[in-house]
Amino acid sequence: GATCARRPAGGGAPDAPAVAAADATSGGADAGVESAAPPPGPAGRLFGLIAPHAGYMYSGAVAGHAWKLLAGHGAAPAAESTTGPETVFPAQVAGGFYPADPAELRALVERYLADAAPPIAPAVGPVGTVIVMAPSHHYPLAGAAVLADDAYETPLGRVRVDTALRRRLVELAGLDLVVDSSYFQREHALEVQLPFLQVALPEARVLPLIVGDTANGAGDRLGAVLATLCSERPDLVIVASSDMSHFYSYDEAVAFDEENLRALETRDLAAFERTGQGRSGMCGYDPVRTALVALRAAAGAGARVVRLRYANSGDVTGERDRVVGYGALALLTVEAAPAADVAAPEPPVAATGTAAEGPETGAARAAPAAAGEATMFTREERQTLLDIAKAAVRAAVRGESYRPPEPAAEALRAPGAAFVTLRKHGDLRGCIGHVVATLPLYRCVAEVAEAAATQDYRFDPVTPQELEQLTFEISVLTPPEVVTDPTTIRVGRDGLIVSRGRNRGLLLPQVPEEQGWNREQFLDGTCRKAGLPAGCWRDPETRLERFQAVVWGENLEDVLS
Repeated sequence: GATCARRPAGGGAPDAPAVAAADATSGGADAGVESAAPPPGPAGRLFGLIAPHAGYMYSGAVAGHAWKLLAGHGAAPAAESTTGPETVFPAQVAGGFYPADPAELRALVERYLADAAPPIAPAVGPVGTVIVMAPSHHYPLAGAAVLADDAYETPLGRVRVDTALRRRLVELAGLDLVVDSSYFQREHALEVQLPFLQVALPEARVLPLIVGDTANGAGDRLGAVLATLCSERPDLVIVASSDMSHFYSYDEAVAFDEENLRALETRDLAAFERTGQGRSGMCGYDPVRTALVALRAAAGAGARVVRLRYANSGDVTGERDRVVGYGALALLTVEAAPAADVAAPEPPVAATGTAAEGPETGAARAAPAAAGEATMFTREERQTLLDIAKAAVRAAVRGESYRPPEPAAEALRAPGAAFVTLRKHGDLRGCIGHVVATLPLYRCVAEVAEAAATQDYRFDPVTPQELEQLTFEISVLTPPEVVTDPTTIRVGRDGLIVSRGRNRGLLLPQVPEEQGWNREQFLDGTCRKAGLPAGCWRDPETRLERFQAVVWGENLEDVLS
């Protein structure tokens, strides 16, 4: 059966280790698009940063523009013991994403900071602890994970974890957070920020967080918790780690990245949720969105986001066919907004994973209210989406860039959530999708088809030799709704999502029919998919949601009866 899981985007050459050419990077990635001019009015106080996390030769200069705002503003937090750390988490990517030699690493970071010229100079500090949030590139995670160890080691030494702050975070975050260092293994997105912290704020501590899938309101809840922590501890600063678009041509990347930069600068969560996910968005979408929620909760109408620098890997390498974007932004709070802003209400905070996502106009046709309305997609529209899915997989497997052409059909341009299932000789070969309609349906299908072929952690990536042996199936989903009475679930119509704490599992509506399951077996199977025991759906702490889907395969006929 198609047992699918959402996976974070990311990876690839300009997002990968690149230490050998680090000597050539001074000013390289800084040669990109100029920063926006500082906004009028008060510069404000620094609340947080968004900084890229690729290999230093690619994104180090851009990251320097963010961390430059913190340089020299550190102060050790007072509420911690001065005894040595009990457990130390070792460096994971030293010698890959950044130099392993301490002297070389320090000199490189110092040069990035010295060369940076951010366009604003907000009030800062003293900063005692930096909350660094990064996405998970390797392990599925619902909610967030905080490092369980007492320090994180890099070639520059150990960065002490603020354990008092960790205890407070655990107290406030509840089931949205797990204390588990295993999620930090192999992860570069968090670790590459630490040498910048060690040079810019040598006495500061860190609270390392991996932020995974923040659907079902987890991102909103975690953002509110971070805002509370910052109100309790004025010595805190948040850093969200993220690159931008991945593997488009230079001009395409600049266009996609500009959409996301504008959404962030205007603090427009609804726009960012439409543009910020997938390959054309930000691989750190979840931590960035969580930081933006925290800023809005903390500052209200006084929230500001200022672009400090943008560039992409093509500015460093000269290769413009396939690039990765990098942005540095400052999150600010101001005491008083200009009069023109005071009257304008802030964009509403959309709860991820609910029907509030995206415009309603046209969405009903792209994601009908029930599987019985499958005929609302014409055969031509279904064929168009199949063709897009196949083209996306071919391009990804061959290492080529692909941007789907915008279709004429309004139903395919409307926001939609979809899964693409790949089979080889009838056996599952990959299946990944989005549960929430944040992208135009045709773009969603292209992105999840590529991910199903290359990022499904249960399988090796599809090879070019397998392309002719694959069959495709597309499932277009309705928005999930909470189930309070499991007896109302109907096999053959409903798909299920089971979540509890950091565990989350999804099964598409066609799975129980393929397996010959009844309702209770379907519920138990979804529990097992979430890594929970069968019967967990009876536990009041377990969240149960359902959705419907329009499903078709190569013959364009409805799969569900």
